Amino acid sequence: MEFEQTTMAQLIEIERLIANGLKDRRIARALKIRRTTVAAVRRGELTVEALKRLKSPVDQLPPGWTMRVDWLGVEKDLSNGHDQKRI
Repeated sequence: MEFEQTTMAQLIEIERLIANGLKDRRIARALKIRRTTVAAVRRGELTVEALKRLKSPVDQLPPGWTMRVDWLGVEKDLSNGHDQKRI
């Protein structure tokens, strides 16, 4: 997703520069971000609330392979002194 790399500070700065009347291309060039990100902020698609929701860990699922790992066995092997690379 395009917005995953956008930080809260960048979002606030984009909103400030839009309020000052700068064009999307100039804002994107100044902040070294995509022009489409600036346009999304201008259209209201990317807001502080939306960015918080995107970055919240509740919405993100762990990778599928983690469900197949016996984590108790891994923890036991590590506590017994086995090399982490060999588990």
